[in-house]
Amino acid sequence: MRKVLYALAGATALTAASAANATLFTGSTLGCFGGGCTVANASATGGASFNSGTFNQSDAGGFLSIGSGSGTDTLGLISVSGVSSSWVNVPFTLQVNFTSPAGTSPGSALYSALVNGSVTSDGAGGAFFDFNNTPLNFTYNGGTFTLFVNDLAVSSGATNTPLNGVIRATAAVPEPATWGLMLLGFGGIGMAMRRRRRPVLAQIA
Repeated sequence: MRKVLYALAGATALTAASAANATLFTGSTLGCFGGGCTVANASATGGASFNSGTFNQSDAGGFLSIGSGSGTDTLGLISVSGVSSSWVNVPFTLQVNFTSPAGTSPGSALYSALVNGSVTSDGAGGAFFDFNNTPLNFTYNGGTFTLFVNDLAVSSGATNTPLNGVIRATAAVPEPATWGLMLLGFGGIGMAMRRRRRPVLAQIA
């Protein structure tokens, strides 16, 4: 029975330690069309429009798709209706505002990144959004992450097409409490493996 309890304690502690290392990414976006434009919740011009999006995802490290396309998880929504064929490399600016993870300085919980892009007509009323594909680097308490926004092709007549991207998170250095949980977990598993029933001596009747 104790062996089972040790194993359960170890598994629970390791699970808790893994959860403690998870990084929560939350925030919202703004955008606008044209050179030197002012980003806003909504922007429209020449048959294309942008509406802001929000995101809220958690990951323990590695690649994380952000802005998967649901109504509550996007980097913004694009609608296109008859973009002029004269549109060639029209500037588009996307501002991504992170409210989590926390910054490296006390009270610094907001990261803001401007992602430059351009919009070009596809010749049939639709448009292609081409973003700067250089990953943006961020540092937070104990770790780093990069943001990459995917290019997007939108057909004429399409509404609320989601922008999305990828976050590459580097695992944070575990805090002392996390190290404690991990050590407890390994200790519990080790004791469960080492513990053996004592041999029962045969008794002569």
